[in-house]
Amino acid sequence: MRAMMQDVFRVEIERVRFLSESNYLKFYVDKNEKWELLCLICTLDGDPRYGVYDYLNMLKTIRCSHLTLLKFLRERIKCGDFRVVQGEKKSRKTLRPNDGLINELQDYQERLIDWVSLVTSVKHSKPIDDCLDDAYG
Repeated sequence: MRAMMQDVFRVEIERVRFLSESNYLKFYVDKNEKWELLCLICTLDGDPRYGVYDYLNMLKTIRCSHLTLLKFLRERIKCGDFRVVQGEKKSRKTLRPNDGLINELQDYQERLIDWVSLVTSVKHSKPIDDCLDDAYG
């Protein structure tokens, strides 16, 4: 059991390192509400029925003010993470993630599946260190 937990922690180290070295995702991982916001925006992908305030109202993990998250979103828009798209209402602006951000998020999700399969496989054909080297070498 202890060996499996060590494998879990090694995989978690790889996950954290991947996120901290990423071009886009590293800005979203320090707070759950930022990560949830990123996932909501990517899921809705510029759907004109939803605006920025709708995204904020959908958050379940929010532990800071809407103003703080609005400031964060403005910064990320300036940096090019999102493109502002006209919503259904003239006053509503919605966001569409840039391709680089989407690609990085997809890469992360694919790696996450690999990491989970590394840990959940009942029997490793080789030590976990070798598996990690193969996966990220």
